[in-house]
Amino acid sequence: MVIDRFYLSNGDSAGDLRELLSRLRVVDEECFSHHVNKKKNDFANWIKKCVKDKVLAKKIEKLKSKEKIILAIDKRINTPARVKKRIIRKIKEAILDGAS
Repeated sequence: MVIDRFYLSNGDSAGDLRELLSRLRVVDEECFSHHVNKKKNDFANWIKKCVKDKVLAKKIEKLKSKEKIILAIDKRINTPARVKKRIIRKIKEAILDGAS
């Protein structure tokens, strides 16, 4: 699946939710307010159109706080099932690397 990158006004970009979360944690208020204000929420739009996660997009479309958007994305990425899948994938990779 090809996902269009999200380009922040400070020049950084994100290609998936993990990268977006990482960028949001360090972005300054000027950059954040460029993307989220009374008229728009660029993060919600990108998540809906490019990531194709309508549930998450709907959750954050009305949020105006950087901290609340970070929490919503973090909660979506780090559900117990997703964490379990990542751990299993890493174990499989380690096993396959050890077999080479």
